[in-house]
Amino acid sequence: KFDFGWGGTIGVTANRVPQMGKLAPNIIYSQGYSGHGVNVTHLAGQILADTVGGTLDRFDVFADIKPIWIPGQHLFRNQMVALGMLY
Repeated sequence: KFDFGWGGTIGVTANRVPQMGKLAPNIIYSQGYSGHGVNVTHLAGQILADTVGGTLDRFDVFADIKPIWIPGQHLFRNQMVALGMLY
């Protein structure tokens, strides 16, 4: 018997590594936990808080990992997400 359950859209990255970066000096982001957000977001939140406070060493490790561009991905988005989850 299940007492609780949840579901929804998840962000899966091509290399399964969360993405962190800056869009502007005062805009930072973290996304793409590939279904592991419950376990990882507390650490990402701490890294982002440290970044806002001026400590960039852990943030820079993730920010240096660039997203992988897959040609034609906009044409097969749903199928690629399904394949990524099987991987």
